[in-house]
Amino acid sequence: MFKLIVVFAILLVLYLLYQRPQYSQLSFDQKKKRARSKMRELRARGEADFQLQQRLIQLVGGDRNEAERLVARQRFGTEGRYSEDFYWSLAIEEVEKSEKN
Repeated sequence: MFKLIVVFAILLVLYLLYQRPQYSQLSFDQKKKRARSKMRELRARGEADFQLQQRLIQLVGGDRNEAERLVARQRFGTEGRYSEDFYWSLAIEEVEKSEKN
């Protein structure tokens, strides 16, 4: 009887894991929608100070996409905890440190 319960529990866990949609299994359009909704959420929190944005963009040679990637790296795992100005300032510090080395 105990073995039957264990087998049933294992099958149930496997079924539930199989049914859960994995990010890697999402289509390109679904991943794109998730990324866009995440960007909308971030923009809804407000934009960073224009001068901070311009300073970082200038530091990365005018590449706004690179600047956004650097800020996203700073934001990773702490979304919503700090202001946008804080994330942009961290990215500026990171670039300045890498330029010194």
